[in-house]
Amino acid sequence: MSESKKNRAVFILLATLVVGFLFGVGSIAWLEKPEKVEAPDNKTRLILRSLDESRVQKLLVKYDEMLTLSDEQKELVQSVLGRCADAYCDLNDEIQAKHHSIRMEKYDSIEKVLNEEQLIIYRAHREERRKKHELKEKQDAVEASQ
Repeated sequence: MSESKKNRAVFILLATLVVGFLFGVGSIAWLEKPEKVEAPDNKTRLILRSLDESRVQKLLVKYDEMLTLSDEQKELVQSVLGRCADAYCDLNDEIQAKHHSIRMEKYDSIEKVLNEEQLIIYRAHREERRKKHELKEKQDAVEASQ
């Protein structure tokens, strides 16, 4: 085999390995998307938007401006919004608890199939993601307070 053919073969082999490596790294990065909620009591990322008292009042003002509600209608609409706010809050708690339960089951199931070395890496990865999530929550809280 001539020298140029050997060089071409080596180049093709190296190029294939580099492309394979990059594809593998990209696939892992794509599959390891960050989770949106880390703890069940995380109120910054609710699945449903809750109706707190200030939001109830804003909606009541909006509906009054749009519909010109009578005083009796305002009281009734405020009552409906209040009941819905309580229902949303309860539903959020249920959804977050279920989400947390599913996530913990996922973690436990994955850990059962890993060997000791993989388990150490996996747990370190989860801890790193937990710390990043806490940092993001602190940053979000600072931004919200400004």
